[in-house]
Amino acid sequence: MRLNKPPLIEAWMSFRFDPGIAQPAWNRHRFKLLLDDLASTHPDIQEMKRQAVELTASKRNGVPKVRKIIEDILAMRALSEDGLRAVQMRSNELVVNYIRGGNDYPGFDALLEEAMEVSHRYQELYRPLGVVEVALHYIDVVFLPKNDEGNVDTEEYLTVDFRIPPNFGNFSAFDIRTVVRPLPEKLPVHMYVASEAGLDDDPEQKIRIEWHTSKVSTSVMGEEEVRANLNAAHDRLAKCFQSIFTAKGWALLEPESL
Repeated sequence: MRLNKPPLIEAWMSFRFDPGIAQPAWNRHRFKLLLDDLASTHPDIQEMKRQAVELTASKRNGVPKVRKIIEDILAMRALSEDGLRAVQMRSNELVVNYIRGGNDYPGFDALLEEAMEVSHRYQELYRPLGVVEVALHYIDVVFLPKNDEGNVDTEEYLTVDFRIPPNFGNFSAFDIRTVVRPLPEKLPVHMYVASEAGLDDDPEQKIRIEWHTSKVSTSVMGEEEVRANLNAAHDRLAKCFQSIFTAKGWALLEPESL
């Protein structure tokens, strides 16, 4: 169903690989094998690194001297020019990321094809044994109207129960983290629901909802299995997403009738 006010602000797919044995260490050159290959679409490269100091031995009460600075590259990522697409890498992990940024979301199928293409290129370059875990992640932001007292009656818009004893007053902020296992697969869905700071006179309360679900395999997955597991993850989160809203809350997203 198409939403005229979709709350999605970020989506990403992640892959974890079994590297096998006798794989070389991850360093800047190794990370850049893939990132340089994506330079035409993701030209901006950033890195996260850790530095340590190697000191010379010294005599008792002597002052050791710095022999060299050791640099350890922990992760790297490549961004599109507009910053709305990213490919991120850690040791044996790959993430393909989409940020909405005011543009229309191209849809799950388009993101899946992009992620599968990058994953395929990763496997050609690094030759792991295969994929052993896939995951799908979404971040939504919704705006709930405040009542005359300047608070939000969350139970009118969301089915997740935030109610508290009347003598507690109204919520001023909340952050709920939970893991559910929706039927029929009973695979875990990590859900985070939190209010975000705003001005007291704002007519709406900003609510952030995160969704994370994964499939871990005891053996490497073939391409069709990877696709099937990501499609199943999408279906799982889609059901959870719609279920979190009451009819009144769902109407805020302006769904189009079929």
